[in-house]
Amino acid sequence: MVVAHIIGKGAPELVRFWGEPPLVREPDVTLFGLERIDAPEQEFLNRSPMRRMAAADVKAKGAEQAARTTLTQMHADARQVVLHLDTDVIAQEEFPGVNVPGSGGLSF
Repeated sequence: MVVAHIIGKGAPELVRFWGEPPLVREPDVTLFGLERIDAPEQEFLNRSPMRRMAAADVKAKGAEQAARTTLTQMHADARQVVLHLDTDVIAQEEFPGVNVPGSGGLSF
């Protein structure tokens, strides 16, 4: 998982790729459109200071409002941000070419 590598908890050879880990601190990460989390991931997230917005919340608020809310929480107007798009959150009916496809995800 890309996020594990950038927060310093992934494979050692990738974690040290950028020098002194972590590349990004957990409190500075926001997981947007989160869906289909397995038990070990959920256990980790329960202890993590990473912010998250579930796919269901994105759908309920609308993509634009959910993105604006998330950017405000991240203080994106005052600092640089890194965006990693995990295409697995897109519904397989619209975008089937992913590693972990699933129904009910976000739509384009």
